[in-house]
Amino acid sequence: MRTLLNKDALIGKLVDVVYDYGYDGTTLSVISEATGLGKASLYHHFPGGKEEMAAAVLAHSDRWGEEHIGRLLAGDLSAEQKLRGLFSTLEEVHTRAHQLTLMNVFTYGAARQVFGPQVRDRVRAGLDVMAGLLHQ
Repeated sequence: MRTLLNKDALIGKLVDVVYDYGYDGTTLSVISEATGLGKASLYHHFPGGKEEMAAAVLAHSDRWGEEHIGRLLAGDLSAEQKLRGLFSTLEEVHTRAHQLTLMNVFTYGAARQVFGPQVRDRVRAGLDVMAGLLHQ
């Protein structure tokens, strides 16, 4: 019997698949195997197919960043403490031995065409935050 996944659990599985296979290697067959959902069920949740699923993964990454990094930056720490905390958090989240960082996954192959501008905007925003901390 297959386990039913809520949308958040499904997106969590998608995050893992994209990390493991990259955008180009993430096929509907791989996603179906990882989630236990058939292709029709996947399209029910994500009518836009693989691109919509990948967009959900990026949105999940954004929410995680707001929750963890946003909270750190909004706190009462010194600029140096915020910068150290930021680097520590980034190192922790990007130390997956078997794959590139999630942001890098979206800058290679076909993903670059689709998600390149969004990733560029995220990187620029992150650099602006770091520059602001360094100027304090």
